[in-house]
Amino acid sequence: MSSQKYIYLVFSCTSTKIGAIIRYVTKHKYNHVSVALEGDLRKMYSFTRYRANAPFVAGFSEESPLRYIENNNEVKVCRIPVSTEKHDEILDYIEHLSSNAKRYIYNYLSALFFPFGKKVRVPDAYTCLEFGIHILSRHELVEGISESQFYRIVDLERLLEPFIFYEGSIAGIAVPSGWGNDVYPDLMKSKLRICTGSAKQVGRLFTRLVKVYD
Repeated sequence: MSSQKYIYLVFSCTSTKIGAIIRYVTKHKYNHVSVALEGDLRKMYSFTRYRANAPFVAGFSEESPLRYIENNNEVKVCRIPVSTEKHDEILDYIEHLSSNAKRYIYNYLSALFFPFGKKVRVPDAYTCLEFGIHILSRHELVEGISESQFYRIVDLERLLEPFIFYEGSIAGIAVPSGWGNDVYPDLMKSKLRICTGSAKQVGRLFTRLVKVYD
């Protein structure tokens, strides 16, 4: 039995309206990036919306593949070999993020400036793409990938081309085991809560940005 460990980068073509807009702007097939520690993709990690009906209330999330299987979403999975020690190191970091998930929020500012080839660094805030790059760079998984550079999803795909493991319907690779810690199907009950929650997220981003440049 092989003891080789891997980290998985998952590129997804999501079925949300925002996903469709991103693909229209980028002219590219995939619009979302997740990280997984096991090949069955039973648990994936990303910066994304928490609940299906609140696209602007988002941050670090554990994703169940059930988010994507219902719509038979297409994915590309890259498998990067790592040592057992490195795998444990990344697992510890993911557990840290999960334990402090309320602190880690979605970087709407970077998303806003993305079409212009710009990124906006905000402490403890990432887009899904920035999070994937953060994991690769922080843990030195792929030579040449640096958080200081600007990447499009297609750029990251090209860099990870030697590690392509699977491409096709997510149903062909994922082995879901329920929703787990993913609250995606638990809809927010009112439009007011969605609006106030979105406003709070944006406010937190600007507060952090002001502190950086203060």
